[in-house]
Amino acid sequence: MSFYTALSGLNAAQKDIAATSNNIANIGTTGFKASRVEFSDLYSSSPTEVRATAVGSGVRVANVRQEFTQGSVTGSKNSLDMAIKGQGFFALQPSADSMETLYSRVGTFNMDKDGFVVNSNDQYLLGYAVNADGSVASRDRANSSRMQIPISSGAPKATTLISLGVNLPASADNLGGQTSVPPAGAFDPTDPTSYAASTPVQVFDALGNLSTGDVYFTKTQEATALTPSSTYVSRLYVDGEVMETGAGNELSFDMSGALISPTTAISFEAAAGSTTEPVSIDFSGSSQLATGFSVKSVGQDGYATGGLEGIDVDESGVIWSRYSNGQTNALGKVAIADFTNLNGLQQIGGGAYAATADSGAARFGEASEDGFGMLLSGSIERSNVDLTGELVNLIAAQRNYQASAKALETMSALVQTVMNIRG
Repeated sequence: MSFYTALSGLNAAQKDIAATSNNIANIGTTGFKASRVEFSDLYSSSPTEVRATAVGSGVRVANVRQEFTQGSVTGSKNSLDMAIKGQGFFALQPSADSMETLYSRVGTFNMDKDGFVVNSNDQYLLGYAVNADGSVASRDRANSSRMQIPISSGAPKATTLISLGVNLPASADNLGGQTSVPPAGAFDPTDPTSYAASTPVQVFDALGNLSTGDVYFTKTQEATALTPSSTYVSRLYVDGEVMETGAGNELSFDMSGALISPTTAISFEAAAGSTTEPVSIDFSGSSQLATGFSVKSVGQDGYATGGLEGIDVDESGVIWSRYSNGQTNALGKVAIADFTNLNGLQQIGGGAYAATADSGAARFGEASEDGFGMLLSGSIERSNVDLTGELVNLIAAQRNYQASAKALETMSALVQTVMNIRG
């Protein structure tokens, strides 16, 4: 019987060495969780055995338990690298047509050729659909799907409104090429003497094509005692084509240089037969001061189809995409899952786990809410292996193995002695 007792010690020490070696081997593995071997003693007894003299029958491995403590978090240059600081796992779909869900702490993600967010094992990151502000309507596995990042942003939009704030000269010395107020001749964009200032603007058509626009300003009235306001006439040309306005296109300023009118945007339309879209210009914020002409602010609401320029992930797990046309879209929120019994999870490999009856069903939620950890973008969670502790444990396990081997050797010597006894 003592042979089997010593053998159980050898097997237990070997298991301990194997677990320790695995921990040391994975010290550089992202998101790895260290394991420890838990032992239990063995006793075999019968109703007739004297308890006071009972001797144990050895040891067995009761459990190999993973330690789900937080690993250190370090930064990376990939915004799709994510680390969960606190409770929770990333939810993964193994393949495009799989109905299975895996769970992992490894947050090293990238985009595949179709724009899906995948890890190094080509498993898909799952997330919730979101509203435009990033809020989630429903958060459970049934309402999660593979996260995908579009390479381009939607359909183009034609320019309908230009916001233009300018300062127009109050002094006759700063009127550019305009020699008199009003000018002596008719307006001509090729004749600098027919206008005081001009500035370019961007105009997009319905197909997203960018056109060159120019806004011209001609001073037509100086302020006097009888007429205490001065007036500029505005004109818009797009690709050299004049845009007409049915209403007034004058900008009036009081004696202090503040804009009196218009109080709403001026609408400009192309001539009949032109494909150029109508556009309005809002001159709010414009002024007339003694300094020269200057543009204080300019903007317009049109854009072309935009290419992907950047990706951001906030602490709540919302993935935002930025495009070259200035659009920013909320694409989805990373799904976070947790379990009642973490040690009931089944290790699949590649840092992934599967739910079991012992772990219980996954509880889905959002980062930074309801007990789930915070999501850190541009970060990775390192292994939680303590190398110093593992080396000490390796020495102890080696000594345990040697001691059990010595016990086995001793029992072998005793048996040999008995067999050498001659009658």
